Amino acid sequence: MIDYFENKNFRGIDFTKEPAEGEYENCTFENCIFSNSDLSDVNFVECVFESCDLSMAKVSNTAFRDAKFKDCKLLGLHFENCNRFPTMPAAIPLYKVNHISRGCKSSGRQI
Repeated sequence: MIDYFENKNFRGIDFTKEPAEGEYENCTFENCIFSNSDLSDVNFVECVFESCDLSMAKVSNTAFRDAKFKDCKLLGLHFENCNRFPTMPAAIPLYKVNHISRGCKSSGRQI
């Protein structure tokens, strides 16, 4: 059975000790640690990541659909390994990440 979380707020959780699994919809992650964790096959739909560390997380077949990242560490993430929408034509970019961080502002930047 797949875990499903909707409209939940996760604050200060170390997901390297409590792995993220299943599907998260319209959830907020604040000051959470995902660094070096395995997020493979996890779905994040309309989620917000704020001040989180996702450095070097494994994102094989992970879905970030309409996810927003604010002041997050995203070093070493391989978005090209993420899951596409099943009906998305190959000509459409894999993901557009809305990322706002100190000293760097971009919206809808293609990764």
